[in-house]
Amino acid sequence: YEDNAISNSWMLRAKHFEYIQEPMYYYYQHDSSTVHTITKSRCEDRMEAARVMVREAREFDYLEQYYPEIESSFTTLFYVNTLFSYLAGSGRKEYRFIKALGDEMRSTFPDFQQNKYYEQRVHAEERRLIAMQQKSTLYFMIYYKVLWPYRKLRKRLAAQK
Repeated sequence: YEDNAISNSWMLRAKHFEYIQEPMYYYYQHDSSTVHTITKSRCEDRMEAARVMVREAREFDYLEQYYPEIESSFTTLFYVNTLFSYLAGSGRKEYRFIKALGDEMRSTFPDFQQNKYYEQRVHAEERRLIAMQQKSTLYFMIYYKVLWPYRKLRKRLAAQK
């Protein structure tokens, strides 16, 4: 997630950009890549990358100038992607981890749900679940734990018709 952490700073501080047609970067996805394997540790790495992004914005004094954009990027990277990938991909779901995630989101950007990009970039169902988690992590976790088996059952019953 290092590209997420520092790309804003480097783009804003660069004096010149060039387009080079020659492919100079080769990307290989393997079965144990961060894209394919979700662990609490990898989620924590993503969270730290988002923290670095905000620290860089403060250090290089562009947080206020690009506040809605930084807030939106942080919300997506730190909170939305981490929350839902952790729930979908990790084994045991830890209440403390999910609560701390929501608490840090709220303390870093208290009004993130009013961000002008939030409604455009975050799916309506995810926004509803996030609002629920922000109010009560316990209620959110119970609801989420019941939601997916219920959806699978509905899908199976629909397929049998």
